[in-house]
Amino acid sequence: MKTIHFTKQDISLDIRFSVEENTIWMNQNDIVILFRKSKSSISKYLAKINSYINQNPSSVSKNETVATDGKSYQMSYFNLDVIEMVGNMINPIFTKEFVNWCKEQLEKERNQIMPIESNIFRFEDDNVMLDVMVSPFDETVYVTQDQFALLFDTDKQNVSYHLSNIFSSAS
Repeated sequence: MKTIHFTKQDISLDIRFSVEENTIWMNQNDIVILFRKSKSSISKYLAKINSYINQNPSSVSKNETVATDGKSYQMSYFNLDVIEMVGNMINPIFTKEFVNWCKEQLEKERNQIMPIESNIFRFEDDNVMLDVMVSPFDETVYVTQDQFALLFDTDKQNVSYHLSNIFSSAS
């Protein structure tokens, strides 16, 4: 799991994110800071969506954390869906901005080549040999623009042009 830094006005947080799970994770203390509410207020909002959390156990992750006192504690981390639900009860406009920012960060990270846990496969035909990565999570094949250029016998600039056209027409 990686972290990314979020800063807006007086809010400054290191947020955990997982490209594989396509979400970010925040504990209750982080949510308190994000929405500038007390811990008891956030607890009440979480209680209001408790049925969702119970029906979607993947929306909460319990991790052991070592505190500054040296003791280990179980800490609950909530995914972006839960954070968005809580945020919409507090400040929907800010929440939308935050969720969009999170999705942009996840997309940026997804567009990079997958890390070592990916499987590497060799693609060969008469003219080209490429080593490509395949995600173990969703079997997506990841290739670089250089590999695209080699595969389609063109230059990287031409690949960039066509990819930007594809993504602009998809949105």
